Amino acid sequence: MDIYKGLRGVSRRKREKKRLSLLSVFFPIRANSSWRKTHYALRTIILLLLGFLFFSATPSQAQSAAGLTLTVEAGFDGWYKSTYWLPVHISAANSGAAIDGELQLVINDGPGNETRYTTPLELPTMSDKRLTMLVKAPRGLTRVEVDLVANGRSVGSATTRTGVLRDLPTHNLLYGVITPDASGFDFLSAVTGRRGEATVAYLSSHHLPDNPPAWNSLDVLILHNTDSSQLNPTQRQALSGWIQSGGQLVVVGGPDWQPTSSGLTEWLPVTPHGVENIEALPALSQQAGLPFDQSGPYLVTESSLRQGELLWHQEGLPLLARRDWGQGGVYFLALDPTLAPLRGWNGQPILWQSVAGQVPDLTPWSRGIQNDRSAISAVSTLAQRTLPTAGTLMLFMLIYIVLIGPVNYKILKRRGQREMAWVTVPILVLVFSGIAYVTGFGLRGTAPILNQISVVTGQIGGEQARVQTVIGLYSPSRTGYDLELPPTAVVYPLARTTAFGENVRSGSGHIISNGRLTVSNIRTDIGSVEAFVADSYHPLPDILATASLRSEGGSLVADVEVINNGRFSLNRVAIIGGRQLEFVGDLPAGASRSLQLNLGTVTATSPTLMPGPGGWPSTQSPLLYFAEPLLGGWATRSEPEIAARHELFRAIESYSGSAQPATAVPPILLVAWSDEALLPLSLNHNRTEQLATTLYVLNIPVDSVSASDPLSLSPDLLQGNVIDSSRTYNIDYRDLYLNGGWIEFEFTPWPAFHDLQVDELTIVLQQQMSGSTPPAVLLWDWAERVWVPETAVAWGNSPIPDPGRYLNDQNSVRLRLEDQTGNTGIGLVYPRLTGQVAR
Repeated sequence: MDIYKGLRGVSRRKREKKRLSLLSVFFPIRANSSWRKTHYALRTIILLLLGFLFFSATPSQAQSAAGLTLTVEAGFDGWYKSTYWLPVHISAANSGAAIDGELQLVINDGPGNETRYTTPLELPTMSDKRLTMLVKAPRGLTRVEVDLVANGRSVGSATTRTGVLRDLPTHNLLYGVITPDASGFDFLSAVTGRRGEATVAYLSSHHLPDNPPAWNSLDVLILHNTDSSQLNPTQRQALSGWIQSGGQLVVVGGPDWQPTSSGLTEWLPVTPHGVENIEALPALSQQAGLPFDQSGPYLVTESSLRQGELLWHQEGLPLLARRDWGQGGVYFLALDPTLAPLRGWNGQPILWQSVAGQVPDLTPWSRGIQNDRSAISAVSTLAQRTLPTAGTLMLFMLIYIVLIGPVNYKILKRRGQREMAWVTVPILVLVFSGIAYVTGFGLRGTAPILNQISVVTGQIGGEQARVQTVIGLYSPSRTGYDLELPPTAVVYPLARTTAFGENVRSGSGHIISNGRLTVSNIRTDIGSVEAFVADSYHPLPDILATASLRSEGGSLVADVEVINNGRFSLNRVAIIGGRQLEFVGDLPAGASRSLQLNLGTVTATSPTLMPGPGGWPSTQSPLLYFAEPLLGGWATRSEPEIAARHELFRAIESYSGSAQPATAVPPILLVAWSDEALLPLSLNHNRTEQLATTLYVLNIPVDSVSASDPLSLSPDLLQGNVIDSSRTYNIDYRDLYLNGGWIEFEFTPWPAFHDLQVDELTIVLQQQMSGSTPPAVLLWDWAERVWVPETAVAWGNSPIPDPGRYLNDQNSVRLRLEDQTGNTGIGLVYPRLTGQVAR
C-alpha cells in the first residue's frame, strides 16, 4: 500500500511538473510554494481569458449566414387590433449558399403561454422571397422577432423596430391606403364614420395578405394611383371575402384611373370611359355646403352607372358611386383626392363620411370569442355528454357501501362464518373496482373526439361568410396528437384559467403552416379536453331571404320570407326584428316559410317604445335574452347539448362597460342551427369520432319600405352608439347616470330609413327621479363640425328648429349630455325623427 501511494505521488508530481513547464514559456517558475500558488492563479486567469476570446470569436447562432438578408414588417403600417389576427410580412434574400430551413416566430402571452408559429422556407442561391405569417398577438405587443432555423440552429433573425407596432381598440376605424403620396390622405384621421376615432395606415400591394382572416383589422381600403392588376388570385379572393364581411373598398379615379381599376373592373359600380376636364362642379360644393378653394377645370373620370347607386354626382355624372356586396361595398371615386378641387378642400371629409359611415356597426358576434372559459366549457360539455350523472355515481356508491357492509355482514352471520369477512370484503372490493374500471373505460371510450362549434356570420345575398370555430379535442388517454386543419384557416390555443387565477394556453403551442395547417404535438391527459379557435371563410349557405317594411294601422310591420335551397336542414330557425322574435321552427332542405313581425308603433302623434327585456341593456346582444326559444329550452345537466349552445352564446357575448361604440343588432336577423361540420379536421389517429354544431347569424337585407303617412322612428329603429364618455355609469341611452360627467351618442336609423325625408327632430329626455335638473344638451353640426348647445331642451319632448344641420346623409344625429348638478339620472334619451319615406 505504501509503495502504491508513493508511486501515485510520483505520478502526480510528474503531471504537475509538466503543467508548470508549459506555463514556464510565459513565466519562469520559482521553487517556493507561494510562487507556485500564484502561478496556479495566473494559469486560471489565462485559461478563462483564452476561453472568452475563443467563444467571442466563434459566430453565434443568432448571426446571419453569409449573403442572407431578413426584414420583418408587422400589422398594417404597424397598426393592428389584438381582437383579430396580426399579419407579419417577411422578406428574405439570399446571395450565399442555399438554405433549407423554417421560419420561427414565438408569441409569449405570459408565463407558460408560449405559442410558436413555423413555416418552411427554401432559399436557393440568388433568390428573393416574400411571405406572410399570421399570429394571434396579445394586447400591447410592441415588437416581433423572426428566426430562420436550418439544421437545428438559427442562421438569421430579424425584428420589427421597437415602438412601431401599435395596438388599436377594436372599435377604432382603420383606413388602409395604397398610394405613392404618403401624406395625401392624412385628413382621413378626422373622418370617423360612426366610430370614436380613426387611423390611417399607408400600405403597398405586398402588404395585402392572401388569407381572408388577416384582413379583419382593416375597415376601409383605398387604392390610389396603383396597379390593381398586380394583385394575385389569392389576394383577390381574400379581398372579396373581406368586402362581403363588411369591408369597404374605394377605387380612386382621376388621371391614373386605368391601372388603378384594371384588376377590379368587374367589381366596380360604374363602367369608366376616360378622363375629361370639367370647368365647374357646383353640385359637389353645394352638397357639401362649402365652396372650392381652387377654380376649374378639374380632371374627372367619366363613367356610367352599372349597378348600385350614385352618392355624389354632377347632373348624372358619377362622382362617388357605390355598390353593395354582402355586408360591405365597393366605391368608385371619379376625382383624385390629391388634385383640385379635393386637395385642401374643407368639404373633402364630408365626402369621405359617405364611405366611413357605411362601415358596419360592431356586433357581439363580429368580435369573435370574448370569453375563453365559456368557449372551453361549450366544447367540453359536448365531449362529456355520455358520462354518468352525479345521481348515477351516488347510486353506484350506495350499492357498493350496502353490499360491502350490512349485506355482507348479514350473509356471513346467517351462515355462521363471520370470520370469512377478511376474504369476502377484498373480493367485493376487487369486483366493484373491476366494474368501475370497465364501466369508466367503456364510457371514456378508446377513440379521441373532435368537437367543433362554429359561428357563421354574413349577409344573405353575399357569397362568402366569416366563420369562427371552437375546436375541442377530447382524449381518453395520456398521449400526444397532431391536429390538421385546412390551409386557408388560422388557429390558436385557448387560455384556460387555473385554480391560482393564471391563464394557461391549452394543449400545444406549436402551429405549423407548410401547405397545410397543423397544431403539432398536442399533449393531453386522461379524459381532458384541449381547446382551440380557428378562423376561416366559407361560402354562404344557399338560403334565400327577403324582408320588406310597411306601415299598417300606425305600426311598422316586417314581411319576411325564408327559403332553404341548401342540401342540409336548418334547425330552430328564428327571425329577430328589432326587439321582436318570431320562431320559425325547423326548415328542411327545399322548404320555405313566410311570417310577419310587428316592429312597433310609428305614428307621429304617439310613438311608443317596444317592450324591452327587463334588465337587458339595449346595447347588448339579443342572443342571451332570447336564449330559451333559440336554444330550445333552458340549459340543464340533463340537456348537455343545450348547455353547450348556451355556453357558446356566453362566449361570443361582449361584456364591456367602457365607453365605445355600442354593440349593434342588424335590423332583420336570421338565427339557425345545423349539425353540418364546416371545418375539415383530422387527427393522426386511426379512429376519431367527430361532432359538429353550427350557429348561423345572418343579416336579412330590407328590400323596400312603404308608408303613405309620416313615420316617427322609435329607439328600436335606431342604432345607438356611444362615441365617448367620462364618469358615467351604465353607458346606455336607458337608465343612464351621469355622475357629474358627460356622454356623447350617435343615433343612426336603420339603413332602410337613411333616405327618410325628415321634417321634425325631437329630443326625448326622460328623468329617472322627479324634481331633478335636466342635463345640458348639445347637438353636433355636421357642416360646421362643432357642438351646438340647445338651451330649450328640457325633460319631456323638445322640438329642435332647423333640424337639417344636425342630420348627415344617413340621418345620423349626434347628441352630447353634460351633467349640471352632479347627480343627474336619465331614464331614456334619444332623437325622434319624423318624416316621409322617400318614393
